[in-house]
Amino acid sequence: MNKINKKIVSIVLSAVMLFTFVSNASAAVVGDVLQNPETGWTRYDETDYNFIYTGESWGYTYDSAYYGGSIKIFVGTKGSVKFKFKGTKFRLIANYNTDRPNSESNKVIIDGEYDSAFSEFNSLNHQILVFEKTDLPDIEHNVEIDVNGLFSLDAIDIDDTGTILNPEDPEQPAQGNRALLTITMTNGLEKEYDLSMAEVNAFISWFDAKDAGSGPAKYKFVKTWNKGPFKSRAEYVIFDKILTFDVDEYDVTSP
Repeated sequence: MNKINKKIVSIVLSAVMLFTFVSNASAAVVGDVLQNPETGWTRYDETDYNFIYTGESWGYTYDSAYYGGSIKIFVGTKGSVKFKFKGTKFRLIANYNTDRPNSESNKVIIDGEYDSAFSEFNSLNHQILVFEKTDLPDIEHNVEIDVNGLFSLDAIDIDDTGTILNPEDPEQPAQGNRALLTITMTNGLEKEYDLSMAEVNAFISWFDAKDAGSGPAKYKFVKTWNKGPFKSRAEYVIFDKILTFDVDEYDVTSP
């Protein structure tokens, strides 16, 4: 390779590395100030009627430092925020302050299962990305934040192709295309799931992404049947334990 070609290759590689660095640097992480939603996200103010607040100690504080000029504050001991959305990711925007519990006392429950916890304890600052969840299947999700102690909520971001729904609306009856997803494991065991095509496509998207080397190693199926005395039931399949899977599609019509 002559010197000119080497120089061109060096310039191209440098440009690619710079672009990658800038792209990575631009993605917000928990703890960052995020005054506006990033590309690929849509923001909903805390006043949105689809957000359900429980507990008797909620109130508003108004200031230009908050997104939309207001923020929801909880000053009791136990409360919750509930919302429902269709999409793959969400973020919570709130305040940091040293008057918050100095522990991860705010628990996040997704589709009836505990996910993780977070705290708003830190030096005073506004419009902070305090929690983020990504890589969810592209279906409807019910999210609940169990609040313990002083807490704030300024806004919620979801993916810009998603939709905020009312968590108190009843589930719509099954209609349209559904399918039986049959997964054959490497040990010969077969697992069968009756799913909407949106859920099937979410599984296939996860499988393809993992096959390409990205995404979580396991996939969760929420069991809505035969729940018995349990609040929720879920089953996980591990990527490298899957041998094959079949999709048998069928139509569902309302009576």
